[in-house]
Amino acid sequence: MPQYIQLSENTFYVKGSPATIIHIVEGEAYVVDPGSGSKRRKTLKSILKSLGVSEYSIVLTHYHADHIAIANKLSPKNIYSSELDRVFVENRVLRNYATYGYPFSNGTKHLLYDAPDITVTKTLSSPCKLGDSIEISPLPGHTLGQVGVLFSDGVFYIGDAAFGDRVLSAVGIPYHFDAILAAETVKKIIENSDEYEKIVLSHGPLLGKNEVLKILRTNLERISDVVSKVKDKLSLETVSPGVLAAKILLDYGVEQTTTLQMLSTVTVKSILSHLEKEGYAEAVVTENGVLWRKR
Repeated sequence: MPQYIQLSENTFYVKGSPATIIHIVEGEAYVVDPGSGSKRRKTLKSILKSLGVSEYSIVLTHYHADHIAIANKLSPKNIYSSELDRVFVENRVLRNYATYGYPFSNGTKHLLYDAPDITVTKTLSSPCKLGDSIEISPLPGHTLGQVGVLFSDGVFYIGDAAFGDRVLSAVGIPYHFDAILAAETVKKIIENSDEYEKIVLSHGPLLGKNEVLKILRTNLERISDVVSKVKDKLSLETVSPGVLAAKILLDYGVEQTTTLQMLSTVTVKSILSHLEKEGYAEAVVTENGVLWRKR
């Protein structure tokens, strides 16, 4: 099986979870979301060599460990990150706190992936451009500073703005630091889809644009369904975010783990914060801690 798929004259897709994009233009090469693992480093090094690339920069769509872990090890000319995500790229403790709700350092069994502190050399103030042919677009929600990368050939890499069907089935509640903002981002991608030749997910198969649009709509439906489940359960009882997450995961019939509950609770908390702002829900102090109820 080939190590990569050529999407256009200058853009190459490297399969993985996350997938990696390599774009070469006018002697400049960019590697988007290199990923994690020693095998990944060797694979990318081999592909870059076969493409005649000796010097390149890395673009990180967001700060999660599975997307950034080998960035330093590839010895790039530059590492780009958004302004909002930079501090989390560069500090693993802050990164894990934002992701899981706990300031894990390293080595804990609860981390899906781990990555060292990554040195960012240049900051992206999205929307902006890299050179004349690469557009950096804000895609907030999964993280507040997540960006998408649009190349001049129409290939749009959207990071973790949405997930493939297998991921949704496995996790039940898709992880987003701000689920409502994530839904707005997905709507924006769908509305602007005529501008793109191909939309590439970081976690999901490489598909035609119509198939990806179906996946995007499925992601919208899932976020909406999670919000509805939060509302329904708040109307029945006063409950903690963790219990809410566990009950919703049970509804989806997924295998629950400590890690999945931590991640799902972050998403549920983001929904609760929006429901409070809307006047639907409120936090109350109880002998069992801070719980939530319908207002």
